[in-house]
Amino acid sequence: MTIEQAAKFGIHPGMPGLNGTIPIVKPSTLKIQPTDAYECNQSVCITVTGQGLFVQAWDTKAYFANYTETFETYWLNGKVETTSRSFYAAPGDWAYVDFSPEEYFPNNSQVCNTWFANSGKPCETIYS
Repeated sequence: MTIEQAAKFGIHPGMPGLNGTIPIVKPSTLKIQPTDAYECNQSVCITVTGQGLFVQAWDTKAYFANYTETFETYWLNGKVETTSRSFYAAPGDWAYVDFSPEEYFPNNSQVCNTWFANSGKPCETIYS
């Protein structure tokens, strides 16, 4: 799906999420380390840090083979929770986005990540 196609569904870069925060795009030199939950699907990875139902950080990274405009989408129980601002990913590089909701999630919440112009949708389940 392209950014233009996503806009038709009301999904656009920079959508605020929990507490009105917007995920932060990090430099490609930052390395996200697996902590409480880590999953990759195709070229997209998700990392969730917290304890029980409390989610401290929900981060993602993606590998890009080509130079492309992209933004990251955070999914909560099948619905868009928030998105990062759009940016250009360099070919052959990883892009990183950090989101720190610092919130309690409902038991058995499913959190997922996707990146526009990239494939993969890793998910994790939050439970007590």
